Amino acid sequence: IEADDYDGLATIQETLANDGGRANDHVGWIYALIEKGDLETAIEVGRDAAAKFPDHAAIQYHLAHAYRIRGQFEEALTAVDRAISLDEENPWHFGLRALILRDQDRPDEALTAIDRAIDLNKKRPESHLLRAEILLDLERFDEAIDTAQAVLNADPIHLPSHEQIMRALVSLDRVHEAEARARELVEQAPGNLQALLIASRFYLQQDHLDEALRLLQRALEIDPGNPEARRLRGDVFFQKSDYRRASEELRFHASHHPHSAETHRLLANSLLYSGKWAEAADVAEQLIKIDPECYQAYYVRGFALAELNRPEDAVAAFDNLLSTEDCEGLLFAASTVCDIGDYASAKKYLGRIAELQPDNRDLWIKTTRIHILEGSFDAATESAARIEALPGCLFLGRLFAAQAAAATRPLHLALDALDTASQPEDFKSDDQLHVEAATKVLTISVHNFGPRFLPEGLVKLRGQLGSLADDGVLGRILANFLRVNVDDGFTGSLSEWETAFEDLFASLEDLSDCQIPLQMLRAALNYTKTGDERHLLSLPLEQRQLLEGAF
Repeated sequence: IEADDYDGLATIQETLANDGGRANDHVGWIYALIEKGDLETAIEVGRDAAAKFPDHAAIQYHLAHAYRIRGQFEEALTAVDRAISLDEENPWHFGLRALILRDQDRPDEALTAIDRAIDLNKKRPESHLLRAEILLDLERFDEAIDTAQAVLNADPIHLPSHEQIMRALVSLDRVHEAEARARELVEQAPGNLQALLIASRFYLQQDHLDEALRLLQRALEIDPGNPEARRLRGDVFFQKSDYRRASEELRFHASHHPHSAETHRLLANSLLYSGKWAEAADVAEQLIKIDPECYQAYYVRGFALAELNRPEDAVAAFDNLLSTEDCEGLLFAASTVCDIGDYASAKKYLGRIAELQPDNRDLWIKTTRIHILEGSFDAATESAARIEALPGCLFLGRLFAAQAAAATRPLHLALDALDTASQPEDFKSDDQLHVEAATKVLTISVHNFGPRFLPEGLVKLRGQLGSLADDGVLGRILANFLRVNVDDGFTGSLSEWETAFEDLFASLEDLSDCQIPLQMLRAALNYTKTGDERHLLSLPLEQRQLLEGAF
């Protein structure tokens, strides 16, 4: 025990228990198995011991503890209630019952249990600490502060109580008081690792990332291998979008805490954002083993497998979301498999969303896009009508109807789908989405017909936008169109683009917001025609980089 050698302790206790052992020998065996992390065996041994010694409260207590750690809360509650029935004066039993009820999101009952534990032993700070946590869960922040302060009155250096008070103060919008307490903690105990970690957590939660990082560096100078400091530093790096360093820190923490779902979740995301697809898929698979209901793990694994060109495995991962109500994850899955050309699977995930949220706007946007990609333009028009029928989506729905029409009709005719539907307030409520939808109408037209219908179509769109065009919306659409088509490659001959440009310039020269995208288009055309780099060098660096590879 003194050496924390729980493998050795388990072996000794097993020998004692099997050699005519007493009830307490079995208790020691269960305890050792829990401490070494072998919960399955601990539960098996605990069940056998409970059958052999049905009236021994400590066996039921430790069995409940093993069940709780494994997440089997109903079994844990049954066992701890049996322990209480056998020994109603033991505060540890009520404390464990409070923990289990808190795990089950039953804070009112948890509070009753921990109050009973405190009645039985008022001197145990752990009970008061848990009581403050439960009060925080219940959003009874002033009471949580009072409970934590009572602990500090007896033990002024009880650091977890300081942290509880800071969290309660933040929830009461008294952030400056919480920050003052964090500074005071560090000033009073500059070499105390726990104080540095508490202050670091506070600054991380308040998005003061540089201060959190500075304190964590001090903590790691005290204990370079401290897993919690490494985890927090990984979280900071993740928030700073430094995913490579985040994954290094989180991988270290995961090696010390192989059952931490939160660490594996953040590690999987870090690896995903780093483009380390194989590692992300492996960590997501491990996360699924730890927490099969962590649905984020399924779409991280699915996306990574799609990037690894393993479409069938990606779909198999995403299919686990079909039994959930995770519409956001299902949309993500639909987008991912759509990008690899598996429209059938995408529609399967969208169908599940339709069951759960038939008026989900993103559902019908994605459905319309898939119909257009499949060439099912009538179906696209029908799903665009579903968008149009949603509150505040009249113009957006008609933009998607125009996308469907632009695949088969000249742009100015496709824009008939907009009618006179321009609604400035609806547009401005989600202006980027509307800009992207309008851009897609132009892009689909150019993809199918080249640029020859672009000038007449943009003149018509300008009129349909009404006051929005005067607010700079048309310039944003044109700039977005240029960016998207640089990425995808322009369709049509140079002569077609030259003719279209002259007409575009003549019809839009009075709109100042259109001048930059028109200048960029002119420079790209002149460079393509002459090969003279001076046409591109006349543009600012950012615009030159945007045009790199165009034409």
